[in-house]
Amino acid sequence: MNRDSEISPEATDRRSRKREEKRQTIIAAAERIFHEKDLSHISMEEIAREADVAAGTLYNYFPGKEALFLEVFVNKLTPLFDEALAEWESDAPFKEKLRLVVNLHMSFIHSHKGFYEFLMTLGQPDFTAPGPFTGLVELCEGYLTRQTRAFERAQESGEISNTLSPKFLARALRSLCWGMATEAVNRRKTQDLDSEVEPILELFWKGIAQ
Repeated sequence: MNRDSEISPEATDRRSRKREEKRQTIIAAAERIFHEKDLSHISMEEIAREADVAAGTLYNYFPGKEALFLEVFVNKLTPLFDEALAEWESDAPFKEKLRLVVNLHMSFIHSHKGFYEFLMTLGQPDFTAPGPFTGLVELCEGYLTRQTRAFERAQESGEISNTLSPKFLARALRSLCWGMATEAVNRRKTQDLDSEVEPILELFWKGIAQ
């Protein structure tokens, strides 16, 4: 009899839980180090020591530092997107929701500049092939879908023009936020961007207002 067929479902579940617990321990350790040091200078061995696992064990869960970083970044982005979606689905006027969402992104950029710096060294992700970017792409595309729906509702209510498609507008807003992140990386003081956000938002609003 095959040995694997003798393993009970309870034992299989127990193994899965232990593996997931170990995985989360590694992610938490990486997150602590990523906040303390320049990401480009962190090694997998350092992360393994922080997680109290062997380096070989670490590679059983993540093929490299980049994949582990992306996992941490997804964990960071998830609550940001949840908060932004709560704003999009509120009863506030659309212009106010737009301002609040962009300011949420700016606050995130301020507190995670190092993450964006490292992300930009990884190059343009392949949105079609499975790989280390898959989790990040799925998260961002899921958020984009719901952000698109917010623009649809605003067009249906007459708050904004229906000249352009909601999906185009949602992508344009995403590009705007990514552009601000890129600019923040290129500046020593990200706070310098704060005074420029409002004029940029006004330009965006004038382009979509009814």
